Amino acid sequence: MKIFSNHPFFKSKGILFLIPVVLAFSIYYITLLHEILSGDSAEFALQAYNVGVTHSPGYPVYILLGKLFILLFSDPGFSTNLLSAVCTSLSIGIMSLLIFDFTKNRTVSIIIPLFFAFSPIIWPLAISTEVYNVNMLFLSLSIYVQLLWYRKPSNLMLLIAAFLFGMSLGTYLANLLLLPAFLFIIFIRKENRKQNIAIFISVTIILGILILAFSILRSNVAPPLAKLNLPNTVIGSIKYFTGYEDGTIRIHSVKFYLLRILEHLEIFINNFNGIGVLFGLIGVYKQFRINRNIAIFFILIVIIDLGYFTSYEASGYYLMVTPSYFIFYIWTAYGFSLFYNNSSKLKPALITVLILISVIQVLDQMPEKLARAKSHYVTNFAIETLKKMPSNAIIFCGWGKYTTFLYFQRTQNLRRDITVMLPVTQNYYRDGKKFGNYFTIINANINTRPIFVDVIEPKLWQQYEISVFDSNWYKIKVKKSN
Repeated sequence: MKIFSNHPFFKSKGILFLIPVVLAFSIYYITLLHEILSGDSAEFALQAYNVGVTHSPGYPVYILLGKLFILLFSDPGFSTNLLSAVCTSLSIGIMSLLIFDFTKNRTVSIIIPLFFAFSPIIWPLAISTEVYNVNMLFLSLSIYVQLLWYRKPSNLMLLIAAFLFGMSLGTYLANLLLLPAFLFIIFIRKENRKQNIAIFISVTIILGILILAFSILRSNVAPPLAKLNLPNTVIGSIKYFTGYEDGTIRIHSVKFYLLRILEHLEIFINNFNGIGVLFGLIGVYKQFRINRNIAIFFILIVIIDLGYFTSYEASGYYLMVTPSYFIFYIWTAYGFSLFYNNSSKLKPALITVLILISVIQVLDQMPEKLARAKSHYVTNFAIETLKKMPSNAIIFCGWGKYTTFLYFQRTQNLRRDITVMLPVTQNYYRDGKKFGNYFTIINANINTRPIFVDVIEPKLWQQYEISVFDSNWYKIKVKKSN
């Protein structure tokens, strides 16, 4: 049973790209969130609306693309959610082309990318506002064009690859760490080696400087919502662009790394339905045997990507390694195609099983995704909270609520009289202005403005009178003397 290989409709590589893109985007659009999520998603949508600077290390290319979608589709939350769906779907198409280049198997080149599209990590990212999807698109395009250059070198193709890689720094600055992998694939081509390396590095540096300059200049107009350091001084820029305050360059204990490795293994097994890991390992081995240089190129990207973000302290670090997932699915397809090609009698059964698993994977998640797409609990919570608060109130809350309230205040001009702040004990910048310990802010305003917090620290109980405002908020008052 040759489902895709014989029909002329499926002979074109363009169609090979289009089929998974259309299928993935159709499901993504049906399940697309029609509201913004809290936390980073609200921040990205708001800063795209403002053409502003986000948390470190800054994502200016993402912000500009987000603004373009907002101009086209109006609502910031929906627009940036749609941007994720579009970029993820296009990445699926690029994966299909890469798999076909390695396996020459159209069936596998369509089915395996769809497994990736509807995996438990990728699907949620594709229907909500996040930067990882856009980053994956730029990196996958960079990889694809770089390999086109490797097979048939030309200055134009190299410039395009360098441009795409340089632009990817504006979707995730840490991509700069992947530069050695791209230089490796250039180095092994002896013709004009020095010139080609110089071209790639020069384009990357120029675009990197422009990206950093954008963040520096815009930080004076539309600064980050809340950071300890702004990129408007030399020291501030170093700390901001390296993610110093987010714990991106710290050395941890052996136990920390062992736990992270176990977490990676669990995520990989869950995403590949177990057996995919085996095919992936076979795939990387076979690729290394058949085309060692390309295999080393991919292995370098995965080692650098996983190595860097394994040390990352942010709780969502596992979402940051989508480039590694992307490449591992290519290896999975490689491994599966070898098994498929050597099992002529089992081909119909294998394809049937793959399709059934893929359909079950979609159907299993679909009810939850559809229910979430129709719900607006983040929107309802934010609007109801802002409306019920008394005039001129100050609200202290965590990052998730903080960005969400600011998003609705500034995109819908809702309750701008309320001041939303973070309950931090360090000096931080809000809209470019420096604020100190939140106890200092409370003391300065407690006699003139209503103050609310969502979490009560022991120190608050000691210094103030606390009353319950509703199920989510506490009101702080001056403590009555005995």
